[in-house]
Amino acid sequence: MIDCRTDKRFSPEEIQISAFGENDTISEIYRKARRDASGNICPTNTEPDHITIGGKNFALEQAGIFYESLWLCHLQHHPDLVEEIRVCGKVEDGHEALAYNSPARVFRIIATGGIKALNDRCREFVLTVNKKQETPFDSLLKAGFKIAKACFNEEKGLDGVDFSEHAPNEVLVKKIAEVYLSNLRKEITEEYGSGMIKKLEQKYICS
Repeated sequence: MIDCRTDKRFSPEEIQISAFGENDTISEIYRKARRDASGNICPTNTEPDHITIGGKNFALEQAGIFYESLWLCHLQHHPDLVEEIRVCGKVEDGHEALAYNSPARVFRIIATGGIKALNDRCREFVLTVNKKQETPFDSLLKAGFKIAKACFNEEKGLDGVDFSEHAPNEVLVKKIAEVYLSNLRKEITEEYGSGMIKKLEQKYICS
């Protein structure tokens, strides 16, 4: 039997991980994600309104898959522990059987389908959490690249392009398109082009 309360190898209070921008124990990362309706961290004995991960809010129903993802971050690097979970018949953790933060609930998934089953369950959630939130400048970059790509494919310049639809940022989009078009034509190196884009971004942020 695995007892998560006494065996430090399986204790969420003892296992340190790096996940979703946090470096802490599994229990602490989970605890800090539990938020009330005002966005404050919930006391342990209080039902949270939602969870917050990396500045993004998720429905409380996602807490279970979040907790599974925390264990995945650890166990995918410890096949010996995964094997022990698979062959062990019973797990004690002091939580209700279906509690979001029950290690035993997570371990049952592994016992049935191995680490692959846990990875398959968590993959989409992890991708969603880690997906970079698009900024206004990212949208301008996409617009500039799209224009540059079209001009490159049609072997023409930017002179006849109407940038008015990107107002009030039409001048910036044109400059971005110029950089990308020069990159595509191999007139400048990618490194030099990236530096120019960074300068345009800084100017945009500070304007």
